Amino acid sequence: MLGIDKALVDEINFQQAIQRIKSDIKSDFIFAPHLNAIYNRADDFLLNKVTQELKSGTFKFNLPLLIDVPKASGLTRPGAILLPSDRLLYQALADNMEL
Repeated sequence: MLGIDKALVDEINFQQAIQRIKSDIKSDFIFAPHLNAIYNRADDFLLNKVTQELKSGTFKFNLPLLIDVPKASGLTRPGAILLPSDRLLYQALADNMEL
């Protein structure tokens, strides 16, 4: 479980994080339209869920989705995307570090 000070949670710009995620989706290694729909159609629900879980200390991380991405040489390298709640928190915290 992860808890963050409620004042800090209120200061984080989750809307900006959602917009950045929507832009970054275009270059994801894994095509996941079912996850993309969450950012495009259920972003308010996702924002409320993440902020409530952070404030209450009930936020839990999930394992990322992994895939072997082929390279031109024929070899592969690992690629991953985070599930929506984890991706939103990661992006929001990374954006907050830029301040």
